Amino acid sequence: MIQLRHFKTNASATLSKIAKISKGGEQIQTLGTISPESCREDVFSKARNLKKLGVRGKLAWLLENKKGSFDSLGKLGNLEKLKLINDIILCSGAERQLRGLPPAYKFPIKLRSLTLCDTSLDWEHMSVLASLDKLEVLKLKDKAFWGETWEATDGGFRHLEVLHIGRTNLKFTYNPPKNPAT
Repeated sequence: MIQLRHFKTNASATLSKIAKISKGGEQIQTLGTISPESCREDVFSKARNLKKLGVRGKLAWLLENKKGSFDSLGKLGNLEKLKLINDIILCSGAERQLRGLPPAYKFPIKLRSLTLCDTSLDWEHMSVLASLDKLEVLKLKDKAFWGETWEATDGGFRHLEVLHIGRTNLKFTYNPPKNPAT
């Protein structure tokens, strides 16, 4: 399967250790969906041309360096589309809500599309995503963020074209600009 370019599954696949001499994986452009434990240096060093990646499982393992490592994701220089799904069915109450996101510099530099699902992050962590330079599409599905208020700051999301906010308890308030005194 040296020429394999796209690998997609409905379930989260766990990838075994890859031998350093193996040439497999060099042509792969899509990996979806793999487990957080599979996000390892040995996997991503072979998949240098990876453009799309889906990760599904206990994301705390990935984001908090318990197993796998978000640092290895940041080294994927061609990655443009990333989907992170927290499998909350398998998580205890404390593991359902992620503590936070890695700093923006740890995300892949060419990332244009990001989907988060069931992460239950506080809205304050949106500032990390707002500082991703090339982000054009942001999909926040099924309790990706949780809380009633989001205080957006100026200067973020410079290239964002699509913002999808799915199931959440966010309350939307529109404050129209004030008319200048005439």
